[in-house]
Amino acid sequence: MTHSEHRLDLLLFYAETNPDRWEVLHRLEDQLAPPTPGIPLPAGMQVSLDKIATHDTLILRVAITAANEPPAWEPLARASDQILAWLMEDRRQKCPLATSRLFHTIGPPGMGPDFLASTSSNLVQAVVLDVPLSPYELTPYGWLWFLTEGSFGAGANTLWQRDLLLIVPPDRRAKVHSAFLHHPHQGLPRIELYLQKCTHLARQHDAVSFALNNAISLLRQEMLEHLATADFNRIQEEPRLMEEMSRQLMRFLTQKATVEILLNSLRSNQALLGEHLARMHLESAHYDRQLALLDRQVEQIENDLHNAAVVQDSAAALQDIQRGAEGSRFERASYLLGYTAALLAGISLFNSFLDIWSLVLENSAWMLPAAWLRICLSLAASVAIPLAAAWWIARKKWPAILASLVSLGVLGAMILVTVFANL
Repeated sequence: MTHSEHRLDLLLFYAETNPDRWEVLHRLEDQLAPPTPGIPLPAGMQVSLDKIATHDTLILRVAITAANEPPAWEPLARASDQILAWLMEDRRQKCPLATSRLFHTIGPPGMGPDFLASTSSNLVQAVVLDVPLSPYELTPYGWLWFLTEGSFGAGANTLWQRDLLLIVPPDRRAKVHSAFLHHPHQGLPRIELYLQKCTHLARQHDAVSFALNNAISLLRQEMLEHLATADFNRIQEEPRLMEEMSRQLMRFLTQKATVEILLNSLRSNQALLGEHLARMHLESAHYDRQLALLDRQVEQIENDLHNAAVVQDSAAALQDIQRGAEGSRFERASYLLGYTAALLAGISLFNSFLDIWSLVLENSAWMLPAAWLRICLSLAASVAIPLAAAWWIARKKWPAILASLVSLGVLGAMILVTVFANL
């Protein structure tokens, strides 16, 4: 029993924001084009390259077909490793965000469990050593194994790679190829696209969460430092601390917005992944586990945002208290300035009343009242009039009316005292 059409579909996922995505395609075409390929491939292999454009990701698919002589898995694995190594070593190009490798073949008629076990074991030995083989899943498109998932390469040039094996029954060959393998808008390329994007976003959560927690910690420190300015010995530092707290708050809001964008993108791609799985009727325990992992990741991000919202509410409450305190402080300061101005005005009024009283009666036959009486009435008028003006400005109606009546009464008393002193 032999299988045929040993193939490898190498799916490379490039972000749409990568300005070199089309240049990568042209350079791959140059590298893989005969008769002088830049990437040497074993004899008897046929290579095709095509692109699948989505709204924010470019999929480059390198399809490699090996000769039918067994074993065929090792040259396929070596060829894909050569292509990935060239992409990662070429400093002029950016690496894709992830890659999926699908090894697939057409099984012989009447194949049994022994054939499936031997085929999958041979591929595991050729691709990844010392990795236990996962059980296959019987799908509408054949027998599907999920071999490995993890990083490929090291350092700055590191890819996230998934390896899958699909053995297609001979009677389903045409349907599987047209609907599941090579359809640009559905099937495995789209399913792997959204799963790889979800995985890529989930891997970013650690770095984004660290930055958010760091911003939260700095903001809390500034809030505590700001609360310490209630001590009047440090009140001169309050403007500087307010500015620093505002800077940390802006940094915190920026990090929170980054986490929210990450969460929205993860939810959107997770929904699309579930939609394409349902569309292809691919009920896979492996993809169910992946969706469960993504659900937990979404829950963690939501918890981070909940904690950030608590800190944001605390900062907003502190700012409201601060604005209220500043408003009260300015109001008290304005009152103190007003009373100070009233005191100065009162002193000027006191001197003015005495001088005017003396000047009015200076060249007449009228006599001035006693000095102590003039001083008392002038002092009363110089206090009542500024208080009445200040209270009218402060909209304190009844105290202002009382002070105004006292002022009028004192002025009337000045006239009456002058008249009675000359009778």
